[in-house]
Amino acid sequence: DEALKQDVDVSQYLRFNTAEALTLIYAGGCNLSRSLGDILNCADDFDGKLNFLFFCYGTENDYRKVEEICNKRHNCYLYHAVDRITLLNVMAECDIGIQYYDPDYSINHYLAAPSKFFEYVSVGLNVVSSNNHGIDRIIQEYDLGVCFTKEEGIKGGIEMLLKKNFD
Repeated sequence: DEALKQDVDVSQYLRFNTAEALTLIYAGGCNLSRSLGDILNCADDFDGKLNFLFFCYGTENDYRKVEEICNKRHNCYLYHAVDRITLLNVMAECDIGIQYYDPDYSINHYLAAPSKFFEYVSVGLNVVSSNNHGIDRIIQEYDLGVCFTKEEGIKGGIEMLLKKNFD
């Protein structure tokens, strides 16, 4: 991708309290009632192992709520959404990309093939994804990461990926 060939300084986004920890990135909506809240709820379980890097778009009110939660955690870093070129360059410095579309929420979520998935893969990230129709087969066939069921949850998906690819 041409975006990765551009000289973009992303170091300001990669200053972590635990530099030796892996970095998991989430890029998407700033809405606690959806997957972002679930990701934040399990972040403490990975303190020292994972830095959680969030690039979010949404209302200032939602952003402040997420910021308040992140500020209480040692391993969570929140930024407003950035342009695509910057985001891809940040992603290229991370280890894991996460996406969650509850397949039980709607047929749209069940069949979702979000562009974020393809961006993660294009920069070589390991992917943690909900078990959505179609994406699950791509992840499994090409060994791109792990898919988790609703019962396993986001925490279980992250644990599976860490055990599979980083232990």
